Amino acid sequence: MNLTVAILVYPEIVQHGIKGIVEDIEANVKVVLKPASEGAFYAACKHGVDMLILDHSLFKQLEQQDALGKNVLGNDEILVVGDHDIVADGFPEGIGYISSQWSIGRLKETIRSFLAARKDALGSDGSDEVTSRERDIIRDIALGLSSKEIADKNFISPHTVITHRKNIARKLGIKSISGLTIYAIVNKLISLEDVKNMEL
Repeated sequence: MNLTVAILVYPEIVQHGIKGIVEDIEANVKVVLKPASEGAFYAACKHGVDMLILDHSLFKQLEQQDALGKNVLGNDEILVVGDHDIVADGFPEGIGYISSQWSIGRLKETIRSFLAARKDALGSDGSDEVTSRERDIIRDIALGLSSKEIADKNFISPHTVITHRKNIARKLGIKSISGLTIYAIVNKLISLEDVKNMEL
């Protein structure tokens, strides 16, 4: 699956540097460079990008207007670029952060991790085969865990759990918890004993 990443960062030299890092890490990525503006943000959301890399000042502006919650993107799709070495407090859970002050190695590692998480959440190969992460989510759903509990257990955000649930429903054609429980038992993701031992 090819990811589409929109980079809305100022100045241009930083924007192009991040583009180079992203393309160096991931060959199957389409990078779109846009100005760090509200209009570019709304256009990127409308055209269905998989991930946004936003300038810190634009992020703060959009956050004050509550524009982030009103768009199709969740926190897991946003990586903020700032110029401070340490991540500032107050970022919503799941939003990534990189600094223009960091070494190339640290930038690459953080961006690589973020891209891998996005690919995993979206179903990295675009096939109908269930990924190992999705099997973990199915197991947790079948065992009665809530989306928040699944997120906490797997160190991901609740939004990512919802994305996984949508991908699972699409891939398997199963939309009910009882259906996923049967699937989990048949495919040996859980045992009948696990189901019997569940708290009701």
